[in-house]
Amino acid sequence: MKLLFVVFVSFIFSACGSSVVGPPSDSSSSSSSSSSSSSSTSSSSSSSSSSGVVKPVASCLATDFAQPAAIGLQRIAAEHEFELPTGIKFFPGNNQIFYVLQQTGAIWRLEEKDGALEKQLFVDLRDYYNVVFTPEGPGSCHECGLYSMAFHPQFAENGYIYLSYTVDGVEGMPLQSYIARFRTADGGVSLVKDGGTLEQEVIYHVEQPTNIHNNGQINFGADGYLYVSFGDGGAGQNSQDLNKPFGSILRLTDTGEAAPDNEIEGGLPEIYAMGFRNPWFWSFDRETGDLWAGDVGQGLIEEVDRVVSGGNYGWPCYEGKQKTGSCADDVVLENYVEPVWDYGRVDGRSVTGGFVYRGSAIPELYGAYIYGDFGSGLIWALRENQTGGYERDQLAVTGKMISAFAEDNNGELYTMDYLGGELYRITAPEQSQLPPLPELLSATGCMDPENVTQPADHLVPYNINEPFWSDGAAKERFLRLPEGTTAQVDVAGNILLPVGSVVVKNFRLQDRLIETRLLLHQPDSGWNGYSYAWNDDESEATLLEGVLDADRASQVWHFPSRAECAQCHTGAAGSSLGLEVAQLNQPNASPNPLDEWLERGLVGYVNDRLKSQVLPASGDTSIELDARARSYLHVNCSYCHRPGGTSQATMDLRFTTHLVNANVCHAVPMQGDLGIADGRLIVPGDAERSILWQRISSANENRMPPLGSNILDDVSVALIREWIDGLDNCDGVTGPADTVFQIRSGDHYLAMADGLPVLLEADEAVEAQWQAIPVEESFYRLRLGEAGKTHLHIESGTLEVSYAEEYWWAAHWELTPTAAGFRIRSRARGDQYLEIREGELTLVPEEDAGQTLWQFEPMPDVAQE
Repeated sequence: MKLLFVVFVSFIFSACGSSVVGPPSDSSSSSSSSSSSSSSTSSSSSSSSSSGVVKPVASCLATDFAQPAAIGLQRIAAEHEFELPTGIKFFPGNNQIFYVLQQTGAIWRLEEKDGALEKQLFVDLRDYYNVVFTPEGPGSCHECGLYSMAFHPQFAENGYIYLSYTVDGVEGMPLQSYIARFRTADGGVSLVKDGGTLEQEVIYHVEQPTNIHNNGQINFGADGYLYVSFGDGGAGQNSQDLNKPFGSILRLTDTGEAAPDNEIEGGLPEIYAMGFRNPWFWSFDRETGDLWAGDVGQGLIEEVDRVVSGGNYGWPCYEGKQKTGSCADDVVLENYVEPVWDYGRVDGRSVTGGFVYRGSAIPELYGAYIYGDFGSGLIWALRENQTGGYERDQLAVTGKMISAFAEDNNGELYTMDYLGGELYRITAPEQSQLPPLPELLSATGCMDPENVTQPADHLVPYNINEPFWSDGAAKERFLRLPEGTTAQVDVAGNILLPVGSVVVKNFRLQDRLIETRLLLHQPDSGWNGYSYAWNDDESEATLLEGVLDADRASQVWHFPSRAECAQCHTGAAGSSLGLEVAQLNQPNASPNPLDEWLERGLVGYVNDRLKSQVLPASGDTSIELDARARSYLHVNCSYCHRPGGTSQATMDLRFTTHLVNANVCHAVPMQGDLGIADGRLIVPGDAERSILWQRISSANENRMPPLGSNILDDVSVALIREWIDGLDNCDGVTGPADTVFQIRSGDHYLAMADGLPVLLEADEAVEAQWQAIPVEESFYRLRLGEAGKTHLHIESGTLEVSYAEEYWWAAHWELTPTAAGFRIRSRARGDQYLEIREGELTLVPEEDAGQTLWQFEPMPDVAQE
């Protein structure tokens, strides 16, 4: 299973972004933040006019400006070559060979030969164990899978390789964490022996209480012992329980016993240090042996720790250096060790620990701890100062979801983009010939030089159906596309803007300009956001270097940091936010902005499925309550709360996700219950017990969304309360989404043979187990089995039971309940129904349909339980 691909050497590129043609303003809001980036206060790309207004030299293109960075990122593998990478491990003593771990369970071996990388599968654990990664839907397990890999110190003699991974975690099976020792018989070419078997021994096993904060890194220390990290398992108090391995770093022998001389007493002898929440990535300083860890915070603070034997790092009594209220005030933690650095949501939302740099390519970083943030994509250097404290320098804004770092045999560092599947070598920066973004907005080329409060002629105004709440501000939106380019549309309806594009947004309070944000699609780092603050007479706006809270129009206005912007403007959410086909599709407008954009050639092909989608305005009371509430949640919450988003929770609040699959109904909150007895994310019929509503209605640090919500959106708070109070349940028309059915009409049971649907008698069809998976509105996917993508669908006019993607209309069926059963209508064929004629399954036009009604019967063993 080998293939060759050329090593790509270039700076990072990112995709995504969107916008549309339409009216220029609204009176409530839109996305509260832009992407993030570093910048400069220089105004070198401008000159002064006789009126005193700066005359722009730039033309409002992202490619007009440099993005200063103290490091470079050199791509070492083709884009999307790896699926959800969680680690890189170099072969001991040989930088020409390295291994890439994928969360889904596969490990790839890569060897550089003659300027190319030879790639082959080292092992896929899914072929041998129930390694599961399910990022969405009921019972999702988005933190499950393959985590880490380590070579035994005597690997050359014994061939031992250690892996940290999970199995099960779905379909009612508790999640199991394993640290296992494998043996490769061919020097690390493959983990699979002749005959297709693995030589494996589990040396440490933990049954997890929940599907979050599970495994972490494994590494051998200079002392020859194996260090292993586990998160708190989703329950903070676990981290202070000495009789449990959760929230700890363990120190083991190479066979899994407790190593000697661990300094935690009175509990498990293998605990080396405790009091962590989720120490996902940590490493040893190759020069000093010091252990450095990044510990992911809950709702407020991320932290970096230097870990020592016997240390207690405080969770859940402390989050960073701040007390949480989870422990009594008089509780004193024995051996408490304060983090060496912590940071709040201004900088990011999920720390990714890194390495102390000991390479030679960037001498000025030698001895600095290099780490990043998964949510904001920032990379920093942390250095000890002369007073014994620490100082931090920002090195780069990557626009990537940084899942891990790696170190080669020479001490050079690498990182990876979790969602993009790309790998990068960290290098010295290249010198850009472009000027930095100007200090003055008038010099950017984005505004009219004769009236700087208005957009330049080459910008296109647009509006959207449902704007983001931004503390009551009115907004005006504009787009700049590079000449001769066209935006494209992805399968989710996000409009992807080409490199060089700029999105401009003006914010007004009481008809006064407060802020202008520029969102730039830059070639080196993807989407980055910049904030300009307007002066009192609205004659000019000045670029801000960081976060600012200032009095504006009788209220406090929050100017977001660039890192805050990046936490929302992610690739998973379409980068530019708000700009998607369903937002721009305004059938009652004349002209419809989406149609106008298509006619002008600003956007490419949009299929009929996407053209039918319209995101409703939450304030339009003529629209049904459910659609209005879901629209609000889509815009204000789903940019984080979706598969691949930056939230640590498993909610999926996209408008197109059926409520059954949103992981909110009766779900236990992962970020705390706010002190509400028996609180759940959503309790149908009871908003007071619903944490989702409590956070939306909160005016303190618990509020959601975290940006643009200093002032409560009272109308939307009331909307979500009314919606939750009116919910009877969250089930689909066939019941809970995880129910397993037999589907029958009379004595005919729906089954599959050779990829085609067949009708069988009851005793023959017992193996045909179906699930009705809600898609949107009244449409469902009829999936054969409890996992995978085998669906009943239409292929070239023929009914099949085979592979089909979830978004294919050909696999969507409308289930209409009647007193005697369900009618099943094809979404793709519109007026055709699934019926039985002369003992055969077929599609029948609506005028001839009605003879067949279907029953969804829970499997007998499921019903008995």
